[in-house]
Amino acid sequence: MPVASFLVSLGAFVLTRMLTRGLPWWLSVGLAVVAMLVAGRLAAVAAADVLVRLRRRAQARGPVNRW
Repeated sequence: MPVASFLVSLGAFVLTRMLTRGLPWWLSVGLAVVAMLVAGRLAAVAAADVLVRLRRRAQARGPVNRW
């Protein structure tokens, strides 16, 4: 899921830069970097949670017999 986390981070960076156009460039970039880091971390945690839930669901179903 690193690709999804990267895309979420990139989207957060671009969106924050667009929304903070009136601020000085260094403040706008600083806020965008913070938003990028937070969004990337949240996306990674959410992806890990989804994987854990899928594994638990698969284990609850039991082994699959494939002939």
